Amino acid sequence: MFHPIRHIERQSESAAAFYGFLAGALLGLLTAAYVLATLLIHRDRVLQELAQATARFGAALPAPRLYLVALVATPPVVLVIHVFMGMFYGDLMARWKQLSTPKVLLSCVALGAGFGLITNTPAPRAMTFAFTLIAWQVFGVAFVLLNRLRSKPHHA
Repeated sequence: MFHPIRHIERQSESAAAFYGFLAGALLGLLTAAYVLATLLIHRDRVLQELAQATARFGAALPAPRLYLVALVATPPVVLVIHVFMGMFYGDLMARWKQLSTPKVLLSCVALGAGFGLITNTPAPRAMTFAFTLIAWQVFGVAFVLLNRLRSKPHHA
């Protein structure tokens, strides 16, 4: 049987997940660009660490080829991960009815700090932490703005 309230709740959840997808794509693009830039800027350090790791553990590819693989593979993987995180975030926030601006932005501070602490890039840790914190705030602002667009009435 059709339940209008249930239908509206599902629509709201799917809209929030879609806006999480869009905001996650923005976050993923920012993060992918940051990671790519750090890989390029810190090329010598990355190559040195890859050479040490391949010498110690062995690898099918030499360090310079592994570096190229990292350059090509890392940005799209980072993008996809962030798109899924955004969708999951939007779905959870809608289900928990936590779409208010302060709650979204505070949760993004917590997520940015958490991911900033565990994210490992060739750049200095403080720089990566600051970037991640700011990027998650950009995600939060985008998510809030997209949800506000949904709630505004459309005029013909």
